[in-house]
Amino acid sequence: MVGMCQDFSKNIATTVNAKAANQNAGNQAWHSKLTPTASRAVISSLIQISFTDLNLTNKYWGCGENSIFHDFSKFLTSFPNQLLSFKNVQSTTISKYLYHFGMVDFLIGCVDSVAPDNVTTIYQLITPFLMKAPEFISRVRAHRETVNLILEFLNSTCYRVSQYLKFKEMAIFNECLLKSLQALQGNLASASGREVEEENFQDLIYVMDILDNLLTNGFLDFDDTDENLGISNMEATSIASNCGDTLIYGVSLVIPVMTESLLELPGLSERYYRLLSLLCEIYPEKVLKLTGDQLSSFNYSLQLAMNAGPSSAAQALDAITELAEGIDQSKDPNVKNSPELLKFLESLIKPVFDAALLYSSRAAEIGNGATRAFYAMFKCHDIIANACLQMLTGVVNSVQDDNYRKQVENGLGVLVEDMKKCIAVTCPTRVAKRNMKQHFMKSFDECVSQIAPIVVVK
Repeated sequence: MVGMCQDFSKNIATTVNAKAANQNAGNQAWHSKLTPTASRAVISSLIQISFTDLNLTNKYWGCGENSIFHDFSKFLTSFPNQLLSFKNVQSTTISKYLYHFGMVDFLIGCVDSVAPDNVTTIYQLITPFLMKAPEFISRVRAHRETVNLILEFLNSTCYRVSQYLKFKEMAIFNECLLKSLQALQGNLASASGREVEEENFQDLIYVMDILDNLLTNGFLDFDDTDENLGISNMEATSIASNCGDTLIYGVSLVIPVMTESLLELPGLSERYYRLLSLLCEIYPEKVLKLTGDQLSSFNYSLQLAMNAGPSSAAQALDAITELAEGIDQSKDPNVKNSPELLKFLESLIKPVFDAALLYSSRAAEIGNGATRAFYAMFKCHDIIANACLQMLTGVVNSVQDDNYRKQVENGLGVLVEDMKKCIAVTCPTRVAKRNMKQHFMKSFDECVSQIAPIVVVK
């Protein structure tokens, strides 16, 4: 095994250069015959073996130039700068090195091997390329398969490595992600011209996966932070906020691309609705800064989701709940009284109520998401509360048959009275607020179950 690793480490650069020169010099070496994908598994396995015990780890990595993996390490950490430093290098040449000659696959293999005991070594191996990823994306943007491979590397790093990073390392990684998304902007902006097949939007899928992993990789868990890391809670909060800015920037790239036809593709729609729900849950204050076309597109996406089935509707309703509660709890008057945000929420009142009626018989699948969303909107602002009451009047008037209209009016009567009581009464304690919320939600659910068979058109 040691001999094989030494051979691989010493000759990997020769093999890549021979492939680049279209030579046969390295054809007898076993690793020269590996496909890029196979090289991932080989590299991952060899690295894992090298960390079997401390003595072996030292032999592979800790003996300076005599380390078994010294040449391999030197090759991975030096090639990004060397490749970009070539004079007049063409994007096609860069793409060949990264994609056809397996350079990025080598790095993904390293990331795939990550574990708590080797993460420091892995991070050192991938950092040089990580720092240059935005520039590589810019240079090879016309080669979609290469861009996708770089995005796959970034996504694997976000999923496997970022959870182990210290806060300052996370800040550097987040900056790389932001710059990579900025470099990708042109590619996504022109995505509307592609044929609507999932395989043609792999870059969009990777972007959403990256954002999802950035949201869920645990860097917000400040309670686990060691005071000896030399970073204050204020600095940690700042880094988390910067990650939030990256997420919002990424979402602002995705939202305009997600047309109704793309949302019919399960692989895209499931990721998209989950991402919006998570983002609203973790960073509602960031989402509430969306304006103009971005906010309109976001609104459109939420309304589509509420008609796309119980799973998508539940995620959209959760997102609306978080945003309404964000407005309610905001101490910024520019957010709390924003005409644009209030208009945004007002436009969602009827769709939320319609979703409650539509899925009234499928509570096991959707839960009480519509009830919570309606209550959160009703309580977040007086303007929205009055709009909710007006909407219910419109529901009654929409029923043409007199007998049915009377039944709907009776069904809504109790709910309307409870809503008026909520507006008039101030709850001084948490218990009182909780009791009012529970009473409201019970009244709402009973009303929906009573009028849904009448109002919903079968």
